[in-house]
Amino acid sequence: MKLSVNQSLEIQENEIIINCTVMDDRLKKLINMIRQYYFSLQGIQGTESYKYLWKTFSS
Repeated sequence: MKLSVNQSLEIQENEIIINCTVMDDRLKKLINMIRQYYFSLQGIQGTESYKYLWKTFSS
């Protein structure tokens, strides 16, 4: 498995893209772990769109 991280001040939103040939159990577990701890909310007020990244950390 290869992991690449691109960091730039020009990036406006964190994004995770997974490219795979087959979705195996190990990959499903990783995706579920990511989804469990990070999710975002998007709201619209008038003509403005707002995004809120909600982080949940286990202790």
